[in-house]
Amino acid sequence: MDPLSEALRSLPMSGCLIARAELSAPWGMGLDRFDSAVFHVVLSGSCWLDAGAGRRILLKPGDIAVLMQGQAHRLMSEPSAAITSFSDLMQHCVPGRFPSIGIAGGGD
Repeated sequence: MDPLSEALRSLPMSGCLIARAELSAPWGMGLDRFDSAVFHVVLSGSCWLDAGAGRRILLKPGDIAVLMQGQAHRLMSEPSAAITSFSDLMQHCVPGRFPSIGIAGGGD
């Protein structure tokens, strides 16, 4: 078994929140700290993940980012993009339906 699968199997999972995000540059999304692991899957395009402490990583299609401790972080089209909070984006979602959020910046 690979190390990621082994680590995920050891986590107690009690619930989840799944949302689809369709974003066009410039965009930025800030996520507060969660009490569980956070996963991001990039299906197309690219984005920067900033988990603080000067760590900024470029994510490309097929990349999966896992923040095992659910720390606060930001995702953005470019490092200088304005940040919108994830909780603000989720306010527009309809309860009981698969959440889909978006930021239409007009670019890629």
